[in-house]
Amino acid sequence: MAAATDYEVLFFDGWGGIPAYYLIDEVEGETPEQALMVNLDRITGQVRERLSLSENDMTDEKILQGIYVVRGRGLVSVSDAQRFARR
Repeated sequence: MAAATDYEVLFFDGWGGIPAYYLIDEVEGETPEQALMVNLDRITGQVRERLSLSENDMTDEKILQGIYVVRGRGLVSVSDAQRFARR
């Protein structure tokens, strides 16, 4: 069993006035993909809370498109993590 590692979670808001990445939280997991998938609901809620977004402002699907986990070789998107989880 691999040791758990902490990964930073970013949210890219490309729809606002000034596109920006926001540091949302840290997640822990054996891989960045696993850490992201296990914490996805909590992260989505944190994005809503920190950026004051209601369901009318931005759908969950749109939020998921902007969530990334930082790893040593770049970023892991939700779609990357979902593909990894299906293996």
